[in-house]
Amino acid sequence: MSLTSTLLKNYPFRNLIKIQSRQLNLQEYQSKELLRSNGCVVQNFFVCGKEEKDLDKLFDKYDYQEYVVKAQILAGGRGKGRFINSQLKQSGVFITTSQEQAKFSTLDMLGRRLVTNQTGSDGVLVNQVMIAESVPIKREAYLSILMDPSTSGPVVVACHLGGVDIEKVAERNPELILKLPICINKGITGEQCEQVAEWLCFDDEAVPYVRLHILLKI
Repeated sequence: MSLTSTLLKNYPFRNLIKIQSRQLNLQEYQSKELLRSNGCVVQNFFVCGKEEKDLDKLFDKYDYQEYVVKAQILAGGRGKGRFINSQLKQSGVFITTSQEQAKFSTLDMLGRRLVTNQTGSDGVLVNQVMIAESVPIKREAYLSILMDPSTSGPVVVACHLGGVDIEKVAERNPELILKLPICINKGITGEQCEQVAEWLCFDDEAVPYVRLHILLKI
């Protein structure tokens, strides 16, 4: 079951519309670029494709204390996935403080097929890899805006227990998932932003900042 299906499970009137056409597919790095262009803070990163001729020159432009190497495919579960015929026996996410190891990981990912719990046994071919600067994680939360097939409109999905296992949280503790329909004509309101910020367990002082500088920009 996909993440969207899991999170929208038992949502009212979910069966009214059976056919959903997906016309927008964004890789993770493209989403980060959109967030950054709209004033949201994202970690530093760069992208390497199969056509890259000089990997050393590319990496020399970016000196990170720790590198996060992430295969770019349109599927979740990359951190727990596996590559077919990988020399390094790595998953789709590799973290290292060594620039040389980051290069090796990038080269090993490019052109190989990554198998995750959402791809099937044949996996998906990796044509691009994102190399990001690692940042300390103080707390994880989940926030997304999904298209609800029952209304053909957006719904904000939020959980203060976010992270890599959000699907399991949605299955085991659905009451922890906030599902907030958004009017496509009006957009998200300030009151709804506050509701989401409070659901994500931000303290009272942080709620106005989260509302203004994060949620409204998204």
